[in-house]
Amino acid sequence: NSLIYRDLGKHAVTFALRGIENAVRVKVVPEFRKYIEEAAPEFYPLMQKVIMQRKGNNADETNFRAKGREAAFAIIKIPFQKLFSISKIVVDLPDYAPITDSIVCPKCGEMVMASKVCKSGSQQGICFMCRGSYFEVDGSGIVKIESNN
Repeated sequence: NSLIYRDLGKHAVTFALRGIENAVRVKVVPEFRKYIEEAAPEFYPLMQKVIMQRKGNNADETNFRAKGREAAFAIIKIPFQKLFSISKIVVDLPDYAPITDSIVCPKCGEMVMASKVCKSGSQQGICFMCRGSYFEVDGSGIVKIESNN
């Protein structure tokens, strides 16, 4: 009940307390990338090749990690307020998530929230993973996964 994930693709985080209307939002400033490019000019081209295009070899991956460390150590020397924007906002929080018992999946033997098992039919009480259908967060958002478990 302490983390609310909204899949909006933004480079920001909001810190809030239940019962308090105002929250604090911290977001990356648009110039953030410029600071990284100045600190480690090879970082973004390597990220494009290794991470985004998945075309890098072992040497590229090693170099990418090194340039990532180089960029990280460079930006920690930059004042926080040059990298991030901080503002007060009014936040809309969802209700508390329900607290449920844990049960043992009869198929895999693992503990699982009672709300995360099949409710009826021939697979009643089976966890979603054993059922072969569950939801996952990936780069495109929340997606339904169908597997052959």
